[in-house]
Amino acid sequence: MNKRQRRKRYKLDWAAYLKDMEIHFLMKRLVRELNVMAGERNPYFRGWICPSHEPKPPKLR
Repeated sequence: MNKRQRRKRYKLDWAAYLKDMEIHFLMKRLVRELNVMAGERNPYFRGWICPSHEPKPPKLR
């Protein structure tokens, strides 16, 4: 479903929009938590699924 179709659907069904947004934010939070968990095990870890924009560890030369 592309942007235009989605916009049309949301105009008709506000609840669907809220639900989609909720899912979107939950996914983002889940990814962030997984990033943190993986980062605790490995400080040189760059971020998983989506590289989060947190400060990165120093590069080893």
